[in-house]
Amino acid sequence: MALKTPCIVCTKDFPTRKGKLYCSDSCKTKASRLRKNGEGEKLESKGRVFYYSDYFQTFQYLDDLNRPDISEFCFAIKNLPVDSPIDFIESTAYGMLMTKGGWKNKIHDRSHLLGKEFEQFQLAFSKGLYQLVQQRPVK
Repeated sequence: MALKTPCIVCTKDFPTRKGKLYCSDSCKTKASRLRKNGEGEKLESKGRVFYYSDYFQTFQYLDDLNRPDISEFCFAIKNLPVDSPIDFIESTAYGMLMTKGGWKNKIHDRSHLLGKEFEQFQLAFSKGLYQLVQQRPVK
């Protein structure tokens, strides 16, 4: 099973290759256009940076025993748009991980598709292909 990483333009997962940031030539071209138009900062964190502050704000009322692992949280929100409002991130992650019938059991079942995807994500996460930052930059 090949290690996958998200494209910084469309966030689609593609097989990891050293130094490759894009899943296709069209995403590479789109990134070039964004940089020329002064919008390059939108690309650098897309699908690859997560914030501790989002995690702690989402699960602030849960004790350590009931709080999901940080990698579970990051996996749950990895496909959300980069500029998602914090309340959207909170409700999405909480719903996926904490509600009955949510993702929590499925991501730890290696025979389930989500379990296989989570295993890939954890491997990429542990290899530093994703970044954890203390808190969101102030706009």
